Amino acid sequence: MSCLAWNCQGLGGFCKVRTLGNLIRDHSPQLIFLSETKLSDRKFERLKSLLGVHGVSVKARGRSGGLALLWPKDLTVVLQSFSTNHIDAHIYDDENNISWRFTGFYGDPVATKRCKSWELLRHLATLSTKPWLCAGDFNAMLSVSEKSGGQLASFSGITEFSDCLRDVGLCDLGFTGYPFTWSNNWPHPHTVYERIDRACASNDWIALFPHNRVVHLEELYSDHSPILIEFKRKTITRNGRRNRGFKFEAMWIKSEDCARVIEESWKSASQGEDNQWGNLETCKMGLIEWSKTSYGAVPRRVKKLKEEVLKLKRGLITEESKVRIKEKSYELEDLLDKEEMLWRQRAKAHWMREGDKNTKFFHAKASSRRKMNMIDGIRDANGVWREKANELEAIVADYFRDIFTSSNPSESAMEEVLGAVVPKVTNEINASLLGVYTASEVKKALVMMHPLKSPGPDGFPVIFYQIFWRFVGSDVTRWVLRFLNEKDFPSVCNFTYIVLIPKCPNPQIMSQFRPISLSNVVYKIASKVIVNRLKPHMNSIISESQSAFVPSRLITDNVLIAYEVSHYMKRSTAEHMAIKLDMSKAYDRIEWHFLRRVMLRLGLNEQFVDLVMLCVSTVTYSFVLNGGTFGFLTPERGIRQGDPLSPYLFLFCSEVLSALFRREEVRGNIAGLAVCKDAPAVSHLLFADDTMIFCNANSFSANSVKFVLDVYEKASGQQVNYQKSSIAFSKNTKEEVIDSIRTVLPMEIVDKHDKYLGLPSIVGKSKKEAFANIRDKVCYRLQGWKEKWLSKGGKEVLLKAVIQAIPSYAMSCFQLPSYFAKEIESLMAKFWWEGKQGKGIHWARWSVLCRSKQVGGLGFRDLETFNKALLAKQLWRLMENPDTLLGKILKARYFPHSDILGSTLGSNPSFTWRSMWGAKDILEAGIRWRIGNGCTVNVWGDKWIPRESTFQVFTPRGDLPLDLKVSEFICEATGQWDIVKVNATFFHEDAKCILSIPKGSNIHEDRRIWHYNKNGIFSVRSAYHLAIRLDRDADHGAGSSSNSNEVHLNDWKWLWSIKLPNKIKIFLWRACRNLLPTRSNLVKRKIIDVDKCVICGSDTEDVIHCLLSCQLARQVWALSGLSWRNYNWEGSDVRGWMLSLKSKMDAKDFNLGVLLCWSIWHARNKLFFEGNVPDAMAIISFARIYLEELQQPNYSILAPVVETNRAENQWRPPDPQVIKLNFDASVNNVDGCCGIGVIARSNSGECVGWQSICIKQPLDPTAAEAKGALMAVEFALARNWNKVILEGDSSVVISAIRSELASRADYGSIIDDIREFASSFGLFQVRHIRREGNSVAHEIAKLSRFESYALNILPDFISNIVISEYIE
Repeated sequence: MSCLAWNCQGLGGFCKVRTLGNLIRDHSPQLIFLSETKLSDRKFERLKSLLGVHGVSVKARGRSGGLALLWPKDLTVVLQSFSTNHIDAHIYDDENNISWRFTGFYGDPVATKRCKSWELLRHLATLSTKPWLCAGDFNAMLSVSEKSGGQLASFSGITEFSDCLRDVGLCDLGFTGYPFTWSNNWPHPHTVYERIDRACASNDWIALFPHNRVVHLEELYSDHSPILIEFKRKTITRNGRRNRGFKFEAMWIKSEDCARVIEESWKSASQGEDNQWGNLETCKMGLIEWSKTSYGAVPRRVKKLKEEVLKLKRGLITEESKVRIKEKSYELEDLLDKEEMLWRQRAKAHWMREGDKNTKFFHAKASSRRKMNMIDGIRDANGVWREKANELEAIVADYFRDIFTSSNPSESAMEEVLGAVVPKVTNEINASLLGVYTASEVKKALVMMHPLKSPGPDGFPVIFYQIFWRFVGSDVTRWVLRFLNEKDFPSVCNFTYIVLIPKCPNPQIMSQFRPISLSNVVYKIASKVIVNRLKPHMNSIISESQSAFVPSRLITDNVLIAYEVSHYMKRSTAEHMAIKLDMSKAYDRIEWHFLRRVMLRLGLNEQFVDLVMLCVSTVTYSFVLNGGTFGFLTPERGIRQGDPLSPYLFLFCSEVLSALFRREEVRGNIAGLAVCKDAPAVSHLLFADDTMIFCNANSFSANSVKFVLDVYEKASGQQVNYQKSSIAFSKNTKEEVIDSIRTVLPMEIVDKHDKYLGLPSIVGKSKKEAFANIRDKVCYRLQGWKEKWLSKGGKEVLLKAVIQAIPSYAMSCFQLPSYFAKEIESLMAKFWWEGKQGKGIHWARWSVLCRSKQVGGLGFRDLETFNKALLAKQLWRLMENPDTLLGKILKARYFPHSDILGSTLGSNPSFTWRSMWGAKDILEAGIRWRIGNGCTVNVWGDKWIPRESTFQVFTPRGDLPLDLKVSEFICEATGQWDIVKVNATFFHEDAKCILSIPKGSNIHEDRRIWHYNKNGIFSVRSAYHLAIRLDRDADHGAGSSSNSNEVHLNDWKWLWSIKLPNKIKIFLWRACRNLLPTRSNLVKRKIIDVDKCVICGSDTEDVIHCLLSCQLARQVWALSGLSWRNYNWEGSDVRGWMLSLKSKMDAKDFNLGVLLCWSIWHARNKLFFEGNVPDAMAIISFARIYLEELQQPNYSILAPVVETNRAENQWRPPDPQVIKLNFDASVNNVDGCCGIGVIARSNSGECVGWQSICIKQPLDPTAAEAKGALMAVEFALARNWNKVILEGDSSVVISAIRSELASRADYGSIIDDIREFASSFGLFQVRHIRREGNSVAHEIAKLSRFESYALNILPDFISNIVISEYIE
């Protein structure tokens, strides 16, 4: 079935009528909607007769307007309403016994009157509930990308149209074909194109016709293109039912029986042969049989249970029926949880957690995702459109057979390219890669994997292994280690599905799909283990021009370098060019022989290379098309997208391309571009397969580039897509030079590369245009029809996890305009407050919502401030990594004679540098020195005191030297503070701060650290909060009041710590802030006139009245079983009442009280909106059932529990010949001292030494723990123990010692000392133990808080603990 919609701009001429006839003949539409017909009634009747159809029309007004709806004589169409802007009708399909609604719509062409069109559309939405298709010329756009040429599309117009579609429940159906439907047909450069004709449909209509598409047709006689909407009830299938195969359902983990079935199945399979597939198959069959009887069709069971509960509630209420209602309600709640998880798994909305009743959202998301990934048809190699299943399968199979067939790369080309590669893998790197793989590495790899990523052919996702590791872990570990250590890997384990994911809207050819590999989880665990070994060494193997997948390198590095070079080209008078390359199917064409030779050339050991090639070359494929599988293919080349190992293998291959360009530079064939005199030249940048080349614009350079690309193609199998590649030249490049280069490099010539890695390569004066796509993405996510089904808790997660993350990438490089951030915040505020019906009241300013949750807000971000915090992170990275390519370029350009903190804006700066430099004040406000040897830090001028605001000493200098260094106050022999000298020189407060700085030995240099993070490392979160505080302090300094009677720091922590779903906590937050739509508040907003309660009719309806004082509320509280004395309250402050409840009740009763408030409020809403009379007992029953359900043990499918090596609760003796050292620290805040306790025990549990030290310094607890660890290590060294285990209860200190990274915390020099000393032992292990297992060291530390003890024998009370710990 199909519909045609066309703004024909008059049907008076013969050409237009003939065109309409041809459209009807070629496409056979069942409905034809025409706008701007400009026909009278008489002429319309003649047109119907000519075409042989039925129809209705709205006659033209003079020489403009006019609508018509036409349909064939065998179709039943019932007209509902019409106007000058619409025709609405119901369509009846008697054959299939279905009916739906069609509205032909014409938006007012005058922008100022278009709001009336949206009012009309909102009115039409209320007239029918049938599945709805609405099509026509809306004269409006949904994003700025729907316009080309002329002025930027009006954002307010886009927003109004988007809001209207969202309010009426319609979503745009997309399109295939040319992206625009209207043109003004003016000559270049004044041509304007827009997409203003479209088709939109309701969710019900899409469910009724899931197989639908909109095609933009061609038309020569109108400014508008006709749009054809094709739709079918059933999707493409093969003959017979497709076998979709087994898939483990995440909702099964909600059932205790699931674990039993898996345990029994796995054990029964493990009794036979050690066969991986036997275990999984047995488990699979057990689950299938169990799920049939235990689950069945969950949505149908939910519907049936709802009907049963409703029937019981409406019947005669007896004691027996109450019990049955309660039992059925429990069963229903359990099924609803499982249904939510069912759709959560299919929705792939990984940012959203389950448990907040967002089932409708997950269902809508899953349906939308399924439609997007559904392949209706593909053009074959000859360009012919194919839709039959067997034809589609043949096209897919042939395409991949060609892609995965080796091109037999040239050996001469191979030798040529490998000659440019310099070996970089050292013996140490090879030694670490070749070590025996262990079970802990397998478990670590599993923990790092996302639980709900799509499973492989065996149907078991990651969550199956994570949740049930206790049953399957030993077998899976054995399989993985047998492969990694013995290379015993059956090829069936590497069997993989290929799924086609669209790379663009409405793909039509195979190259517009991205092939994603779905491998079995067991293989992916093995691959991940290899990656974890390889990843730490990538930085030393891969050249600095490549930023993808290399630790410590970011995508923003490439963006900033490319922008700086493009800015240089823009202001340069020389002839330069920037080439943007596009590689065709980069992963799929990698030749295996080439990959192996490259790895060996880089210096990787042959054993490791053999293991990697075993992963790559044993793969076999089948294909997934519209849910079904078909075909079998053994490839000869290519690496898989979806394999954890593939990105790193691709980097090895791209390193060859980088080496070729470097060699051409050395030979003088290519000259990279240097942004200033001392800056390094940049000839190329790579981010995976995204490549930018910078060089002088001349034929010689072009030929060199062509040579590199040709020889690389011949050796690697990759192909440059010259049609999608482009070249931009500097403004002074001559036309003849451009022409000569075009003959060598047949690429598109552009004025500038609009985007590089998704961000503008040059930002001109119109920043609004440069970043318009960000606003479009925000609008798309917020104004989609799916999002309206989210609860308040779901909305909070969407805004924080998705929406606020959309501009983050751009904000890491650019300072977005202030008005731009305000527009996005306005969209978020609107989304937050609106209800399912559309518009809502903004009960609080966005700035209030942006406050921290601890001080009465909701923790949303102020985007402008967050932007500055992200840019400050770039400055921190430049300060920490000055030797990176980006660091060298920016230093040479902007601060050649100072560090980043001493930089200036400079002359003619780039927009990126201007943006970063604008955030320098945040960096300066949060940085201070960590004292090492003190030789670098000036006592009087530098920031080194760990005291906020100034970080400087208060003590006046007096006669002391101006350049006095901190080293003067450090004892050279011990490396510790000279306490006497410090106390004699500085004020008491300064001296106290100085002595609180933990000191290691004197061998460490002073380092700058970030004060506002305990680990000393810059974080965007802490920088954001610092920037908020700086802005607030600046406002207060300008004269505004700094007193806030509204909130205090800890006043709101109690609310967010309640163990209830987020939507309930948000309700409580609104109640405490008086932000609920009570009649009292509605009167204040002048929305209604009467503020009396709708239930009791006597008192003013405020929040306290609704939840406590009203007749209904009093009845609920009286029957709830809670003590009157606990919940009674005389005041009007809801927050005070809640704090009173919390202080008088235990956690369970308090949670019940909150749930009662929530239930009362919803019961009142149902009375107001649905007319349901509230029942006190029903409210109480609902709240109690909800609370009991929340108290049930539950799994989170986003955060599954995997058994890992947790800290011991009990002290355990070490192995023979090993000494275990337990340490602890105890702080005496009164005297400013801390006690250190160390005890050493042997395998027999006997104390072989102990240490009690009182340190007369006011250290913080973590620094004291670090000091204790150091003293324990020194204690062992002094006794010449060779094998030791260091054990403590401070997880922070233990993690810092274990970490391979240098610690930047205040106590970092102590950690560095421990690591230095650790190399002196034959065996040195570090373990974490809980406090209860570290009680001996703890008691010694407490004993040492006031003075040190030098006793040979332990006190009796501590000796008793030593004995009891060993016996236990």
